[in-house]
Amino acid sequence: MTKECEYIQTEGGQIYVARPTSWIGGMARHQWLRRHFGKAANISIASPGLWKSLCEDHDVQVARED
Repeated sequence: MTKECEYIQTEGGQIYVARPTSWIGGMARHQWLRRHFGKAANISIASPGLWKSLCEDHDVQVARED
């Protein structure tokens, strides 16, 4: 099973992900992203408005793991 998650990384190294649809799914995704990017990564959840704004100004990337 492949895990995927869209994210945006700003010039300052901040990583943003869109708000999850459920809290349990969000917790699982956050744990996976911590393993994927490393514990020192600064990962934030973006509100729908912030996510839309970030998408206009930055490239959306996809984290994948098989």
